[in-house]
Amino acid sequence: MADIEQQIKEFEKQQADLQSQVDLINGQTKAIEDQINTINNERKQHLKALKEVDTKNNALDAELAALLAEKSKVEAEVKRAVQVHESADDGAGKLGAELKVLLAELAEVEKARKGMEEEKAGLKAEREKLEKENAPPKAEGKAQNGKKAAPQPQKGQQKGQPQKGQQKGQQQQKGQQQQKGQQQGQGGQKKAAKEAPKAAEAPKEAGKEAPKAAVAAKEAPKAEAPKAEAPKAEAPQEPEPPKEVPKEAPKEAEPPKEAPKPAQPQQAKKQQQQNKKQNK
Repeated sequence: MADIEQQIKEFEKQQADLQSQVDLINGQTKAIEDQINTINNERKQHLKALKEVDTKNNALDAELAALLAEKSKVEAEVKRAVQVHESADDGAGKLGAELKVLLAELAEVEKARKGMEEEKAGLKAEREKLEKENAPPKAEGKAQNGKKAAPQPQKGQQKGQPQKGQQKGQQQQKGQQQQKGQQQGQGGQKKAAKEAPKAAEAPKEAGKEAPKAAVAAKEAPKAEAPKAEAPKAEAPQEPEPPKEVPKEAPKEAEPPKEAPKPAQPQQAKKQQQQNKKQNK
């Protein structure tokens, strides 16, 4: 009996030791489970951080792709700019050559323009000279006896009057003009004042018509003057009074288009006598 009790006590003691070992193992197991839970939590956090990293990586990849596309675009623009610059250099060289040609042409045109201006100035001076040479006397000029002077023939007309028949006809016309001018000077000075602007414009028109008259006179065929018979001596007759008083001042004598017919000696003599009497 005593041995059995002793064995039971030892068995209970061993059971207590085993229970303590079981408790120790359970404690260790619990500690291990806590560590496993901690590791799992950390793993979850790591996975979450990894997902965030993946998201950021994907965003960075997208930005990198955009940057690569921008880089390609910039490189293409740079290449195009280089090509444009090179072509611009070539074009600038061509434009420079064309500009030199245009400047040379411009210099020639300017030289020609200056020559034309000089030629124009020479023509203007020659025209003024011809106008001065062919200018008729002033409309308001007076003779020494206080009467209006008869208009003188122009220079161009004088050059174109080498024939005797023309000279006689013009002397007759000059005497008529002198007679009309004297009558106008006696009774129509007011009308002459009104006609002064027209007389002032006459030199310009006469200057334009003088070269034509000179050419026409040079090209006119020379006519032989008929031989005039000696006039018979007759008693001087009294001059007949003019039928009509001229209403306007005598205008500038136009250059004769055709050679006037030679005046009869008797008629020319009568006209000269009338002119002398009126001048007295």
